[in-house]
Amino acid sequence: MTSRLRRLGIALAAVAVLGPVAPTLASSSARAGLAVVDGNDFSWPQCAKGVGNGQGQPLPTAHRLFMIVGLTNGTGLHENPCLAAEWQYARDHADHVSGYTVPTYPTRAERRDARDGHFGTCHTLRCRLRNSGWAQGEYAAESLRSLGAHSPMVWVDVETRYRHPWTGHRWRNRVVVQTMIARLQRAGYRVGIYSTSYMWHHIVGYETTLPEWVPAGSTTRGCYSPISRGPVWLSQNGHYYKQRHEAYDENGLCRRAPAMKRMFERV
Repeated sequence: MTSRLRRLGIALAAVAVLGPVAPTLASSSARAGLAVVDGNDFSWPQCAKGVGNGQGQPLPTAHRLFMIVGLTNGTGLHENPCLAAEWQYARDHADHVSGYTVPTYPTRAERRDARDGHFGTCHTLRCRLRNSGWAQGEYAAESLRSLGAHSPMVWVDVETRYRHPWTGHRWRNRVVVQTMIARLQRAGYRVGIYSTSYMWHHIVGYETTLPEWVPAGSTTRGCYSPISRGPVWLSQNGHYYKQRHEAYDENGLCRRAPAMKRMFERV
């Protein structure tokens, strides 16, 4: 594991970064509903080109209250190829850090591999899907352990996919997602969901009271657009800066967000 982290750490020097931006720190205005940027999130697209499936997209340089780093490369059983570098980058540019993971419906090969797993030797599809979901949760937990991270929370990103798509059978998708969540909770993490109401109900089709992080084209609008029955803690905006031709995911804290220590590792 040490050698892998060393190789990933080298990627930090190659990760694309943009020019200086005026820092924005969170204040009470965030909870008052104003359009304040409290944090950023980023993942494998910000890895340098040639590093796994990295696209060389820029990382935000402003110092933020928090940053959330993607643990996977967009699929449940494959790690973000520059995770160690990006995690360190987040620690250097934010006061608090956390991670998110992306569950995916297992491919035919992954379903075959899931015949044996946490829930034993399987003879049904449901059993294989449970083994796969558990393995994906374990994979995310192991990624955090390898970083020496102490975040109390992991976000689970459930959205429409064109590569590695979900099935049209919501019960199948639901088994994977629910089991992944259960594994993360077993590992001691608080779990929240990232999605929209439409995607969540279209993909997995069940109600939940887990905390919510909502993409809404605004750092405040998502606070009033719940996914299901849980409290909305974060609202996300994809902000495109025309003058620099660069885009970032920016996030605001919602009024219902708890103390930072319940969501993030303090740097």
